[in-house]
Amino acid sequence: VTYAVAVLLLVTLFGFVVERLARESLLDAVEYGLIEQARTVSELLPDDPTEAVQFVDELARGVDARITVISADGSVIADSLTEPTGMENHSGRPEVRAAFEGGVGTDRRVSTSTGFDQTYVAVRAPQGVVVRLSLPQNTVDAQVGDFRSGLALVVALVAIAGVVVVALVGRRLARPLTDLSDAATAMAAGDLEVPVPRSSVEELDRVGRSLQTMAQELGDRIAEVDGERRTLEAVLGALPQGTLLIGSDDRIVYANPAL
Repeated sequence: VTYAVAVLLLVTLFGFVVERLARESLLDAVEYGLIEQARTVSELLPDDPTEAVQFVDELARGVDARITVISADGSVIADSLTEPTGMENHSGRPEVRAAFEGGVGTDRRVSTSTGFDQTYVAVRAPQGVVVRLSLPQNTVDAQVGDFRSGLALVVALVAIAGVVVVALVGRRLARPLTDLSDAATAMAAGDLEVPVPRSSVEELDRVGRSLQTMAQELGDRIAEVDGERRTLEAVLGALPQGTLLIGSDDRIVYANPAL
């Protein structure tokens, strides 16, 4: 039972880790795709702010991502979802700041305007502005959900197979261990002639052979001691003089027939 529980826990942990890795991999792929789209938009973006607003509105019809154009002072020039005049300054946004400093910036956070987890990428355009694209992470979660369903089935099948294997191995080991335990108990009770069963498991068979060898050597030593005792009794019994052996506790251990 313990091994079966361990197998279930390991398989479940494996499934969780794989699901997390898959989600991160998909998010990374989304980021890469958004960066490439943002670079394309930045190259096509008109220099005139008024034309930029119209360009973003038209482009948004064929792009799933939200498009935002941000000036060097952080003010929003154009946005495909919200009227730019009502939007707050974006100079403090991590991805915007990184884009102005290094050309490209990314971030993942909850959007203050939509309230959803978003993936943001920002690219500095030749016009001196930043083009930012964002996509809700629930689009990734939907893909992960499909993957998670398939993964759950695989994990369940692996878990069942693991439990079955553990049960078969446990049954294969339990019987030889019980036989070895019974043989060892019989030997401890004085039955050194009890046969020790062989096992197809090499380690258990080695233990059984060692137990059989120990019992045989112990039996030989007992027989040797018993033979020496009988020889001593025969020698002492043949003496014409009375012979008395007294133990350390002053008790008579042996007295020959001459007494």
